[in-house]
Amino acid sequence: MDLSRPIGRPPKYRNAVIMHIVLPLELKQFLRDLSTKTGRSMSELIVEALLNYYKEVRIGNIRLREREKRAIDVMRELEIKRIERELKAHESDVERLEQLRAQNIMYVNYRGMSIYIWDAIVRKQNSLHGLMKKIVGLEKYGLDLYKYAEKVRELIERLEKIK
Repeated sequence: MDLSRPIGRPPKYRNAVIMHIVLPLELKQFLRDLSTKTGRSMSELIVEALLNYYKEVRIGNIRLREREKRAIDVMRELEIKRIERELKAHESDVERLEQLRAQNIMYVNYRGMSIYIWDAIVRKQNSLHGLMKKIVGLEKYGLDLYKYAEKVRELIERLEKIK
């Protein structure tokens, strides 16, 4: 019998400490169930979750520092401001078209021409669809434009109601 080897499993971490933590009962039960299903200890599951969180936060901070130095952020800000201005103008136009339609106006002035109001509504819808395509295209640059897309959809639907 070789007594020079320690008995039991080797420690997972060389420099480890024991911490007493307070968990909500629901989380403890979840960990116990997950531990049973996976065959891993609750301690292993908690350490893995904390390591993943640590990596995410650390990498996130590195990315934030990198982003501060990038010109694409300037472009993002400009595009968002442009979209906000366009949306404000479109909303004003939609409100005006709704008012004219409620008054049973048949013709509107559009770029110096007199056109049927229905044509003006269709042109405004097409313009809004174009803005929606721009918004979708800009998402590839990491912009969160969901609320603007929702607003465009709302304006298109409002125009659809008055057609």
